Parts: sequence; C-alpha cells; structure tokens
Amino acid sequence: MHEHWCGVAGAASVRVSNELGAGRPAAARLAAQSAAVLALTLMAGCAVLLASLHRVLPLIITSDPAVVEGTQRVVPIVAYMLIGDGVNAVLAGVVRGCGQQAKGVHPCITMLSSDSSPLQHASAASC
Repeated sequence: MHEHWCGVAGAASVRVSNELGAGRPAAARLAAQSAAVLALTLMAGCAVLLASLHRVLPLIITSDPAVVEGTQRVVPIVAYMLIGDGVNAVLAGVVRGCGQQAKGVHPCITMLSSDSSPLQHASAASC
C-alpha cells in the first residue's frame, strides 16, 4: 500500500519543479494540489480496504489467538495513520520540487513521531 504514494511524490516533485522553472507558479500550485488530492484519495481507499479486512488479514498469516487478537486491534489504527503518512510523503515531494528541502524536514519528523506514538501505545496496551 505504501508504494502508491512513492510514485505520486516523485511525479509531484518533478512536475512542480518543472512548472516553477518555466515561470508558471499557478500551474505549479495546481500540480501540488492535484498530487495532494490524489494521495488523499489513494490512501483513504487503502485505509478503508485495510480497516474492512482487519479481522481476516491476521488469519492469513497466523492461527495464534493472541497474535490474531492483538493484530485485529492494531490494524484499524494503522489504517487510519496510512492516510496521513501518504499525504505527508507526497507533500514532501512537493516541497522537494520547490527546492525547500530544509523547510520540509520538520513536518516529516513531526508526522513520523505522531505516527509511531499511537502505534507504540496500542502495541503496549495489547501486551
């Protein structure tokens, strides 16, 4: 599921940088907005799919009841976090395309820490 946003991030970076280099900031803004909407749509679809299959997916991998139960509790949280993670990655591509990588570091670190904290809390609660 994470592969979707990688291509969108790269395409957004190239498209925004090309438009800015050509002196068309309005087209660059449209490219950035289109990439963000595409990422939101893709990742929301993946999150809905993952959340709807959260009871079935662990059974494909294991039959241990404790692992299945813990996974069933954590998967909806991960599904919800996928949306923010995908949009964050695509917007980081847009920032790269603008040549502002130094400014894009702080939101990426914030998103990484906000993603990992709830997951660690949910994992610890299931133990």
